Amino acid sequence: TDDERTHRYHYDSQHRLVHYTRTQYAEPLVESRYLYDPLGRRVAKRVWRRERDLTGWMSLSRKPQVTWYGWDGDRLTTIQNDRSRIQTIYQPGSFTPLIRVETATGELARTQRRSLADALQQSGGEDGGSVVFPPVLVQMLDRLESEILADRVSEESRRWLA
Repeated sequence: TDDERTHRYHYDSQHRLVHYTRTQYAEPLVESRYLYDPLGRRVAKRVWRRERDLTGWMSLSRKPQVTWYGWDGDRLTTIQNDRSRIQTIYQPGSFTPLIRVETATGELARTQRRSLADALQQSGGEDGGSVVFPPVLVQMLDRLESEILADRVSEESRRWLA
């Protein structure tokens, strides 16, 4: 084609892709590097993409997008980057996927750290179900939690608790 795109692939002695570059008109568009464990399974990928820097020039990003891979034997079970995690559960003794769960990383952070208000709402119903607090109560609980964590409970919070 006339766009002068060039792809370069570099392999190690085990025939595994370890470095890839794509250029156009001699300018780098993408560069990626791949890491493997001793069993030859890819465990990480780092990708730098062309972007505009603070001065307005186009160049490869300073910080790569990193993807991690998790394995159970020869079965790929986890793919995770800064935006999402994909987990796959396979049928026992096979390579046939049974369940695939895709979760946005923001959702992961919320499930790993619930606020006091969230925890109380999720377990607060008499029937074991969740309840919904008014926004002003959620705000008060959030403030109280941050004060307790900082070991500085305000007089207003002390009066509210009394």
